[in-house]
Amino acid sequence: QTGREREARQLLDELLQMPKLQHSRIARIYAALGDEEQAIDWLERGYRERDASMVFVRNHVSLGSHPRFQDLLRRMDFPE
Repeated sequence: QTGREREARQLLDELLQMPKLQHSRIARIYAALGDEEQAIDWLERGYRERDASMVFVRNHVSLGSHPRFQDLLRRMDFPE
């Protein structure tokens, strides 16, 4: 979101190579790059795989009003 797309994509590549994926961090980068659908796909995957980083899902304020994001929060039992 600060105009550092190349650095964001480099960090994304590094995170995707890690043996233990951090779904919430990956989703945050996709959201910052403007790819909401990909971000939510990664959050959904983290939810299914019970990734501990999902406790930070409420910090994805850029996704706040997206219907799929709101549905995920409800399923995770986070208040709206």
